[in-house]
Amino acid sequence: MALASTGNMGASVAAYAAFAGMECKVFIPDIVGKEKITQMKAYGAETIAVDGDYSVAMKQAKNL
Repeated sequence: MALASTGNMGASVAAYAAFAGMECKVFIPDIVGKEKITQMKAYGAETIAVDGDYSVAMKQAKNL
C-alpha cells in the first residue's frame, strides 16, 4: 500500500500493513518529525521524503 502522511496515519497504516504481511510506502512532506518517521520504519514501512507539502506527497502516492 502507498499513502501520504504527516505522522500518525503513516504509523497506523504501517502497523496494519506489517500485520497483514503487505509492503507499505509512506510519502512524507518535509515537515514530518524524525520521531514519526522512526515509528513508521519500526513497522517496516519505506519512507519516501518529498520536496514539498502534503499535497505533493499525496500526488506522488497516488501516482505510485
